[in-house]
Amino acid sequence: MITPATITRIEQAATMLGYVPNQAAVTLRTRSSRTVGLLASGLGSPLLRGAETVLRSAGYMMIATAAPTADAAETAVNGLLGRQTDGIIVATSWPQGNGPASLIGRTPAVSAVGPAPYSVAPDLRAAADLAAEHLAELGHRTVACVSSLGAPVSSGLLTAAARAVGLTVPQELVMNADGLTVSGGERVCGKLISSGTQFTAILTGSDVLAAGCCTALKEAGLACPAAVSVVGVGNLPLSAILSVPLTTVSLPWYEVGVRAAQLLIARLHNPAEPEREILLPAALIRRSSTGPLRVP
Repeated sequence: MITPATITRIEQAATMLGYVPNQAAVTLRTRSSRTVGLLASGLGSPLLRGAETVLRSAGYMMIATAAPTADAAETAVNGLLGRQTDGIIVATSWPQGNGPASLIGRTPAVSAVGPAPYSVAPDLRAAADLAAEHLAELGHRTVACVSSLGAPVSSGLLTAAARAVGLTVPQELVMNADGLTVSGGERVCGKLISSGTQFTAILTGSDVLAAGCCTALKEAGLACPAAVSVVGVGNLPLSAILSVPLTTVSLPWYEVGVRAAQLLIARLHNPAEPEREILLPAALIRRSSTGPLRVP
């Protein structure tokens, strides 16, 4: 039997020699790598910070990888599984089929972007409703809806929300930008202006697109919000520092990361953890880019 004194001497010697346990050997013995993978469209978001805070406090290392495309996500999933990752948080869109579920297999996973047996996500339908209700309360009647691939809220959700509160959305004013960029927002807003259909407000699926719309309106001599109001989604840092601070809908990405990590840990500790789909509320942030309808 090894005495406490012997254990102490061994630990002191290991410290002096800079010994680090072989994680592969630990994984073989415990059948747990104490690592969790996270697939994200991009790195550095509040979601990642929220997830990492919870995982680190629970003794897990988070391996985050950018997976903006289906091919990148497939490669990332295979890499994480090859490292014996205990579980995976999926925080990137998957364009077709049942997505990462078919690759992840039996490895516990939680989705942070949409419906799944285990998921935590912002309530995007409610976010669209908040934006549309805000414009309706300001007296607007005819609005445009723009989004793009990768934007938090789709043009379809925006259009449905606007029509549900009595706003008119002509089909020619429903458009998707060619990219989730400020320049993409500028171009799609230019198309709205040149369509010839009158509108007094624009619902956008992202603050990035909204910033581009504001630029295009200014270049066209249309003051925001005097001529056209603009609403974004995301409450990104840029939204508060634009020349006309942007009214936006804040999405609780940090809390999504926290709750997704908590749900995954619960699954790791209890394989029989009940399935659940959790939607977290959004919040309207009123700034200067929206105003009451001005009747000539």
